[in-house]
Amino acid sequence: QMQTTLAFVKPKACEHGLISEILTPFEQAKLKVVGARVLTPSEVHAKEHYEAHIDKEFYQDLITHTMSGPIFVFALHGDNAVELARKLVGETDSAEAAKGTIRGDLFEKYKEGSYKPIADDKNLRMLNNFVHCSDTVENAEREIRIWFPKGVDYKSR
Repeated sequence: QMQTTLAFVKPKACEHGLISEILTPFEQAKLKVVGARVLTPSEVHAKEHYEAHIDKEFYQDLITHTMSGPIFVFALHGDNAVELARKLVGETDSAEAAKGTIRGDLFEKYKEGSYKPIADDKNLRMLNNFVHCSDTVENAEREIRIWFPKGVDYKSR
């Protein structure tokens, strides 16, 4: 089933120049980038994006982190894109993500050095887990409308 999903490279990962390292596995899995932009999210965008977490204790930290710098947001189109992208990304906690997933491999590669203070703190790891990825078809559609209000053109790709 052909689907379109949304992902974004989080601020800390953008700061460390990891955009291409995060994007490459999606493209290697035959997911086509059908929309992309770089921006520093506004509070309105961040809150709309993460509205499902409004009652969680980490909500405000999530909003603050998302607005802390530029993100690379992109829409991906392909066969079972939502499920495939989630499998590629791995567990939310990068330290628990399997080898061969984006989060798992990046955590292993960068858990020392400037990422070490984040790697050593589970709360920080959950916020700074390199990449966001839509978890359902419905959320993908909603998130694409937030970040690409004019839509994405997957038919001409």
